[in-house]
Amino acid sequence: MARSIKQHSDREQFWRELIGRQQGSGQSIKAFCVEEGVSEASFFAWRAELSKRDREEVSEFAPVQLLTSRRGCVEILLSDPPRVRVEPGFDLQTLRDVLAILEKRSC
Repeated sequence: MARSIKQHSDREQFWRELIGRQQGSGQSIKAFCVEEGVSEASFFAWRAELSKRDREEVSEFAPVQLLTSRRGCVEILLSDPPRVRVEPGFDLQTLRDVLAILEKRSC
């Protein structure tokens, strides 16, 4: 069972990397797939599947309303790797609250 989960994760990572490389390559999808030895159908299917998964993950978050001005903001970038940026004057307790929620979600 653990092996199939690992294989699934490896496959997803492979396709995420491949799709990312294609986007940065400047090549058409057809040319890129020929060069990489993968089928266009698989490329499009995985691109759609990963986009769907990403939308589902984002939709799990509760809406956030900022009640303060831009000054001292906290910005969370959900990319690879995820990053948190804070500006001078940010509210430390707000950052703690946001990080606590994110930590609970990852369990």
